[in-house]
Amino acid sequence: MVNSEMEIVAFRGDTGPFLKPAPGQASFSLTKMAREELRFDLQSVVFKAKKERKPVVREGVEFKDNGQTRAVDIQVLPVKVPNILQPFFLITFENASPKQLSTVQPPSAKGAVEISQRRVAELKQELASTRESLQTIIEEQEATNEELRSALEEIQSSNEELQSTNEERETAREELQSANEELNTLNEELAKRNREVVQTLNDLNNVFNSINMAIIIVDLDLKLRVFTPVAENIFHVLPSDVGRSITDIKLRAKIGKIDKMILDVINNLTVKEGEIEDEDGHCYMMRIRPYLTEEKKINGAVISFMDIGTAVGRREK
Repeated sequence: MVNSEMEIVAFRGDTGPFLKPAPGQASFSLTKMAREELRFDLQSVVFKAKKERKPVVREGVEFKDNGQTRAVDIQVLPVKVPNILQPFFLITFENASPKQLSTVQPPSAKGAVEISQRRVAELKQELASTRESLQTIIEEQEATNEELRSALEEIQSSNEELQSTNEERETAREELQSANEELNTLNEELAKRNREVVQTLNDLNNVFNSINMAIIIVDLDLKLRVFTPVAENIFHVLPSDVGRSITDIKLRAKIGKIDKMILDVINNLTVKEGEIEDEDGHCYMMRIRPYLTEEKKINGAVISFMDIGTAVGRREK
């Protein structure tokens, strides 16, 4: 039993006279294991059975076995195995009947004529068989060439697709490299900006800590954003108050409706000034001005308090 690739998948009976292991690497290929005199006919009948999908018989194929000439009938039957797509082929070897073997008649005139006629008939049969085998080989070669041509076209198509893929990968690599360069440049710019921001924050912190004046900055919602240490000491605002509305913080000063004053400054872009007094009778000049961004947009208000002495001292003057 062989598959569609001429690989032997099973043996039954004594196949020794027709098949033998080939020298070299072990193989179950029928064409390698078949005796040399049978190889050509085996290939032909299997290919014909494969093509026509019906049993094929080749009778009287002669070969040498232990120095003697033998003849065998080769039959190939296509076999369909359930749940398996590829076909299998059952090859049987049957010894030819004595009448198919070449015989030697006693030399005589009549016998010589009969031998000559029989030999001519055998030669005609061999010639017809050879022609049939050659035709089968030609068809098999054409089918093989067609398969090779199709395989080459597929390989060529695959190569073109691979080339296209490589070009796309190269383009993607170049784009990625360009993107990486842009990212590196952007990272350098961001790092520079971060250094500038850190430096600016350090400068502002030092300025705030150095100013001997109470300053409070609020946003558009009147929420405390930042204040100087002096404001923390005078009005008892705490770092935890950042984010709270100034109206929710009890300042140690008599300011009145500070929220309305701040909103008026924000809405009308004006500056408001006035004197206030804390709980200890200390007086301050309060100034409220708009908080402007670099783009000249209003983003809150700045409230500053300048110490102008005690209320008692101001009354004595």
